[in-house]
Amino acid sequence: MDDSDGDDSSRDDADWRNTLIRVYLFVCRRWSDGLCAVAQRQSNNSDPDFTDEEVLTIYLFGLIRKRETIKEIHEYAEDHFPEWFPDLPSYWWVCPAFKPVERRVCPADRSGHC
Repeated sequence: MDDSDGDDSSRDDADWRNTLIRVYLFVCRRWSDGLCAVAQRQSNNSDPDFTDEEVLTIYLFGLIRKRETIKEIHEYAEDHFPEWFPDLPSYWWVCPAFKPVERRVCPADRSGHC
């Protein structure tokens, strides 16, 4: 491998990291501007370990990375972001958390891919 390959790899690594950060910041800004009214999970836990903003960030980033189902998105996040989202719950727990987001974001013919 020559130096240019290493530069490309570093650049790709920085690109996805920057994209993930931008998506998270976008979600947080929109969340406080009212997105929470339509995308908030209904729970009696006011201080979850894995926040609604993280759910939405992972979901949107998964779509950006061409993952088509909640299961694919969860597997991608689990494999690639354990240090970024250490409280990512198991797939069976997180699937219901993604459902309201999926219904709002995906066309009717794509919802239900959990």
